[in-house]
Parts: sequence; structure tokens; C-alpha cells
Amino acid sequence: MPDVEINPAKASDAPAIKKLLYQLGYNVALDKLTQSLTSPARNDLILTCRINNQIVGTMSLIIFDYLPSLHKTCRITALVIDQSARGQGIGTQCIEFATKYARDNACHELEVTTSLKREQTQKYYKNVGFVKASYRYALRLNSD
Repeated sequence: MPDVEINPAKASDAPAIKKLLYQLGYNVALDKLTQSLTSPARNDLILTCRINNQIVGTMSLIIFDYLPSLHKTCRITALVIDQSARGQGIGTQCIEFATKYARDNACHELEVTTSLKREQTQKYYKNVGFVKASYRYALRLNSD
């Protein structure tokens, strides 16, 4: 398993992150992504995963108070490993990073969301210990 460096993303990482997000089906504008990475209004942590200084993945984490349980939750809102680097344990190292980050921030739970279409991804999350605990419904409010 290669050693992965996981660090906060910088504006200069935007082109690599754009390519990774495209692999998930998101075609984001580079200028908007760059602006988003540097926005002081962000309330999540966007990370890059590097091997030998090459970006091979990205992950974002957000911590929020979950009213029904009165606990903090950490959610992985995006996790993508480059197609050419999958199957090497990089995703598992990202999950381990997220788990430690959640614990260090006194979270009660680490959760992840994924598309219903991504059946292999769902199997992966189950294999690394996640349990399907709820359904997520979305109501689109605009055309973006």
C-alpha cells in the first residue's frame, strides 16, 4: 500500500481536483472551483491525496451538529480516487484520516453519502465498516 499524504487543498490544486470530480460525473468550472477552494466562507475541509507529490485523490469533510441525537457528525461529502490509482488502499487511508479527524473533533459518527448508481462504491463502504443507516432525499432548487 503506497504512503499517501493527505493535506488541505490549495487553489493551485484546482485543475487536478476538477479532473477527479469529473470522474464522479461533476463537470465543474475551473474558475468557480478555484474560487471555492479559497473562499473564507467554506465550512468544510477539502483535502488532496498525494503519492510522490502527484494528486491521486480528493476528499471533503464537514462537521455539523445533528439535532436528533444532540451529537456532532462528520460527513464525507466527496471522496474520489483517480481511476488509475484505485485498488491500492488509498481510499482506505482516506477513510482512516476521516475517522481520526472526526474523533479529534469530538464527533459521534462518521458518515458518507454516495449515489444510488455507484453500486461498487456502496460495496466498498460496506466492506470498510459503514452501515446503511438511512435514505437521503434531495429536492433540486435550481438548474445548477
